[in-house]
Amino acid sequence: MRHLKMKLLRFLLNKPFLRIDSAIGKISARMARSCDRFILRQCYEDGMKTYIDKVWGWDPAWQDKEFHQSLKTSATYVLENREARLIGYFQLKHADRQSDYLRMLILKPEVQSMGIGTQILSEIRQKAQNHGRTLRLRVFKVNSRAKRFYERNGWNIIADDDPYFLMENPQNTLSINPKQPQ
Repeated sequence: MRHLKMKLLRFLLNKPFLRIDSAIGKISARMARSCDRFILRQCYEDGMKTYIDKVWGWDPAWQDKEFHQSLKTSATYVLENREARLIGYFQLKHADRQSDYLRMLILKPEVQSMGIGTQILSEIRQKAQNHGRTLRLRVFKVNSRAKRFYERNGWNIIADDDPYFLMENPQNTLSINPKQPQ
């Protein structure tokens, strides 16, 4: 029985969560593995240090602890191009019985502003909607670029949770008759 569980776990870890055709070719998202930790941590620092430093100050030891804790409490997906090179990652977490929380969406600078983030966000939102779940996210108030990105993609501020804005997409509110997963 244990052998079957391990086989299933390996299958799920290697099965793509999503696949998209983008400006840079095919992109897929797979579950993160322990061997991804270092590169994900670097991607996190590259994407978030400026904003965290403005809000609280950057404490490397505290950030390491928080980053590794997020890997334990969130489903972390590695975004890869067709050569299997990391171009970013995202994290999803169950918020409650009816909603999920997009904890993190980071793309490397060289693939930003190409429509890739929009495609990925749309796919994640659609998957949540297909499962009858509401998707929410928080964005740092000081990260005006990310806030504009989410607003351009139909997300609205639903709460002020200093130092964040809590956002939701009205197209993704819980449906009485959710679509069946495909």
